[in-house]
Amino acid sequence: MFGGNEIENFDLTKHFNVLEMEKNEGGFRPDILLSSSKTNRKIYVEIAVTHSVEQEKIDLGEVIVEYSLSTEEDIQLIKSRKITSRNQQVHVYNLHSKIRINKDLSKTDFCNKKKRYFLIFRSGKSIIKDIPLPEVKKQLRYNSVVNYIELDLDADGIEAYKRNIVYSFEHGAKIKNCFLCRYHAKNDYRSDIDFTIFCKFLKQGNDSNYAVECEYFRADSKAYSEYL
Repeated sequence: MFGGNEIENFDLTKHFNVLEMEKNEGGFRPDILLSSSKTNRKIYVEIAVTHSVEQEKIDLGEVIVEYSLSTEEDIQLIKSRKITSRNQQVHVYNLHSKIRINKDLSKTDFCNKKKRYFLIFRSGKSIIKDIPLPEVKKQLRYNSVVNYIELDLDADGIEAYKRNIVYSFEHGAKIKNCFLCRYHAKNDYRSDIDFTIFCKFLKQGNDSNYAVECEYFRADSKAYSEYL
């Protein structure tokens, strides 16, 4: 079952009561810095007018909320005081807690029965794999897997794969995949178990994880919205 269908509303000001404009944070000067006077938690807010947030800033691991503004109408998004990752003008990075993961496996009933998991690796690659939960535990321990989502064993392979890629990306996971890219096209000549695409930019077919090493990768909500 594809996770994450719940909608939760909460007031950021109850958790982040300090607002600072363009404060230098370790070489990163966010447009707005939200922080807590009681904890060390913080959120960077970026207003993207001409270009999106740089990858080196995303790699810092802090939660970043980016508003992409191209018209005066987009300003209403900020005035509404609501953030939703389903809006094409909002991108949220590194909000790992919103992904249904379970790194505390100590209370889990371990067995050798295989289950189906969507796995995200530290490299940014992702796969769907049928493996026992202890194997997931092992890969988490060695930090090769950073996030996972348990699926139903009868979940349709390619459709579940695309949905979980988009869901994870929109909730801040560090994942790169050609199904997110503006240049990808469906590859109708492959089977459902072969997660490949045709790249309209490179004019060739690729495994969808090729995005991890592709310098032309450009995530585009218009390209992946049909997988939501």
